[in-house]
Amino acid sequence: NAWPFTILFTLYNTIIQNVFALLFALALDTGLRGQKLYRTAIFLPCLISPIIVGFIWLRLYSDIFPSIADLMGFTSSFRLFGSPKTVLTGLLIANNWQWIGYWSLIYLAGLQSVPNELYEAARVDGAPLLSRFIHITIPMLAPAFTICIVGITTGSLKVYDLLVSSTGGGPGRASTSIIYLTYNTAISGRQYGYGSALSMSLIFVLLLVAVIQLSVLRKREVQL
Repeated sequence: NAWPFTILFTLYNTIIQNVFALLFALALDTGLRGQKLYRTAIFLPCLISPIIVGFIWLRLYSDIFPSIADLMGFTSSFRLFGSPKTVLTGLLIANNWQWIGYWSLIYLAGLQSVPNELYEAARVDGAPLLSRFIHITIPMLAPAFTICIVGITTGSLKVYDLLVSSTGGGPGRASTSIIYLTYNTAISGRQYGYGSALSMSLIFVLLLVAVIQLSVLRKREVQL
């Protein structure tokens, strides 16, 4: 089950982080009051070790959220790490809480590098907001898309630290990533040959994904 979990985690993580990071960047680029405070607030979680993040969300799901729900009279269970059906959702929430701020700053830097003259010319021509976003903002953000998509994808394929302190690969093996399985096989299980084969499969997939993404995204940059 290690590869299916790793692929699903990577797919959902890449989509969610890119979408929300771009939305946060767009919000911060509108000239909000207290913009520096908001930037700091969304960036702070990425300074925390993934091990600590895992402990934080394990405690939130197992103790804090259920206690708050009991006080408010709710019967919903927040123990997302305790079920194979919800563990992926719980891990996605924890991981995105930590990293969305980091990638949003990259998008924000890309937004602030777009020349204002392009937007002014579009306004003079009567282009609506959505049209300006599609035909100016998105093309000019092509380099930022390349950095964020490749970075998030390769980082998600290598998820390990978060699992160690939160789920331990469980329940059962529902959240066992390929790196977690490699460690347990080669180090804990002392099956060094099989562990080496698992690590080589991960290296092959990382290289394949990175090459495909870079070739497609950089070609898009050239076209734009």
